[in-house]
Amino acid sequence: MVKLVILPAARVDLIDIGDFIALDNRPRAASFVAEIEAKIVEVGERPDSFQKRDELHKGLRHARHGRYLIFFLEKGDEVQIVRVIEGSRDLPRLFEA
Repeated sequence: MVKLVILPAARVDLIDIGDFIALDNRPRAASFVAEIEAKIVEVGERPDSFQKRDELHKGLRHARHGRYLIFFLEKGDEVQIVRVIEGSRDLPRLFEA
């Protein structure tokens, strides 16, 4: 079984997403973040089934939840959630080395 790790930048992303949605609808903010967290668990269960994004960073993959992309890396027996960001953002800039 792989270990699922949410890196600090991804944790901040989740907080920011919740805060943004909460400006209009607090209950929906909590439920939406919970939906993303459920998708993150799914990523941990079957990471190889999600799309590769080597053009952004070698080994990077992503899962989608609505407009948001959950970016992650497999590192040995660990799946690291790197970022959770809205898909229309400038992705190459966000993943510059």
